Amino acid sequence: MEEKAFKPIHSLQLTDEMVVIDCKWVRKHKRYPDGSIKVKSRLCARGCFDAQKQQLTTRSTTATRLSQRLLVSQAARDDGKDVESWDIAGAFLKGFDFKRIQESLKKLGLDAPTRQVVVFPPLNVWRHLQKYSDLLKVPQQFLHQYGLLCLKPIYGVNDAPLAWQLCLHEYILDLGAARSKLDENWFL
Repeated sequence: MEEKAFKPIHSLQLTDEMVVIDCKWVRKHKRYPDGSIKVKSRLCARGCFDAQKQQLTTRSTTATRLSQRLLVSQAARDDGKDVESWDIAGAFLKGFDFKRIQESLKKLGLDAPTRQVVVFPPLNVWRHLQKYSDLLKVPQQFLHQYGLLCLKPIYGVNDAPLAWQLCLHEYILDLGAARSKLDENWFL
């Protein structure tokens, strides 16, 4: 809800261009150093049933064990280099929306279909979502008629890793351009 990832849509508003998939709760038990356990739940679309997945550019790299070792060994070789690890909570939800993904891919010379994804969550999801937004207050007797129109890729949708990676890529490029400008004007 904080990332404004979706909004409700009635099943009568669905069009032929929309991809409809279901989703489910994925729960994880996180153990903290003090021994306490926190249950974390995440709504995940079942992207394996995405009718457009064959048309998607899903090349999004991840840090492999080899690439991590190369970075650590390079940092160890060079004096003054530090290695940091970041964990960005909800990273996939912080990525681009579907339209921005398409625009970014076009800039890179890659084709991407226009995406409109609707997920139909388990009915108990509505009870939880309604606590966070009046927009999601759907009458109990009509819950089965509503889905969630994804405004950006949510967990499980094939576009999610790509959206995050494109967003991060553009941020780093912008950061480098800003830093270069600072370096050029340093002596002024």
